[in-house]
Amino acid sequence: MGITAFISGYGWAISGTYFLMDANDEFGDWGKPSGYSTQQVSTWAREREQWAKKDFHIMDFELDYDPPAEQMRTDMIREIRKK
Repeated sequence: MGITAFISGYGWAISGTYFLMDANDEFGDWGKPSGYSTQQVSTWAREREQWAKKDFHIMDFELDYDPPAEQMRTDMIREIRKK
């Protein structure tokens, strides 16, 4: 942010905003533990993985197909010739 502050205009706005947000602890307390144990995080990760696998197999997907531009151009020319 120190280097960004030397850029006039936008750099001043970005570094000033960063300074104010950092002073207000918007980014959290760097260096302090989060309070979650490794076991809790691993459990959450396993639950999310199971949820994703379960829901992925029952989801329906719709795919929109747009023909290539060359094919669209050819089709348009054919339509014009038919008229």
